[in-house]
Amino acid sequence: MTTLRDIFVQADEAEVLAAVARLYDCKKEWLPEAIANMLAELRQLVPDTGAVASELHIEPGEPLLPDDPPGWDVWIRSAGEPDERYSFSLSRWEEWLALAVPESLRAQMPAAEIAAHCLWDMTFHGWTQEKIAEQRAELDRRRREIDEGKVELIPWEEVKTRLDATIEEARKKCAQP
Repeated sequence: MTTLRDIFVQADEAEVLAAVARLYDCKKEWLPEAIANMLAELRQLVPDTGAVASELHIEPGEPLLPDDPPGWDVWIRSAGEPDERYSFSLSRWEEWLALAVPESLRAQMPAAEIAAHCLWDMTFHGWTQEKIAEQRAELDRRRREIDEGKVELIPWEEVKTRLDATIEEARKKCAQP
């Protein structure tokens, strides 16, 4: 079984950087150093095999707006739950490293692309595990407030009505000479 750690070890750093730049249209001057540092760190970490066995999946996603190019969905499926998809973006990197990479995914894309997609998703909430842990703690705090009834929730229909009104107002402003 190939794990994500195996992919990070196999993937060539320059090819991973090129894949990130191409797949995510990201050409920031700090990106090469950030990716090099992250790959070096990931290659030193020990996978956490104590979690539930999970399998990595990567596929084209739906565009956010009709004229946008499609994005990418990086998700996992836990063993025994074939119909459930989970985001892993807030997980510890040691947990990421233990993910199984199915042969079907390896046949679809090279190791550098798999690594690029995973790095992009892993760093969505920050470039350090500490920053990601802060984001997760904040989301957990907000969830607790909701569960405890400390915040007022707005029904989706009301949110949608407000958004529609805001969009319509913006369209009118843009149409004015």
